[in-house]
Amino acid sequence: MGYGFGAIMAVPAHDERDWEFAKKYEIPIVEVIKSPYDVNEKVFVGKEEPCVNSSNGEVSIDGLTYGDAFQKIVSWFDAKGIGRKKSISKLRDWLFSRQRYWGEPIPIIHWETEQ
Repeated sequence: MGYGFGAIMAVPAHDERDWEFAKKYEIPIVEVIKSPYDVNEKVFVGKEEPCVNSSNGEVSIDGLTYGDAFQKIVSWFDAKGIGRKKSISKLRDWLFSRQRYWGEPIPIIHWETEQ
């Protein structure tokens, strides 16, 4: 729900929509976070288990927890000059945000007597 309609994160072992897509098109499902069960039978969305099958030759996060792996990847990206950690936030005015659902607010005045 948080990353749009139809987006593929490319982690079928750990994302429900990717898992369903991989099953439908018979794409191999590789587990990257150690699952207590077979990821070919059921998706695993936990983040407490250690990473597995997660090495590219230059950097390996095998055996690290999700949080530690995230920090190592960010450091590796930063050292290679191909990425950096950045926080992005949006402050939106509630009045304009609510228009998406309920439309433009129109004030209505109810007079006790006819004016």
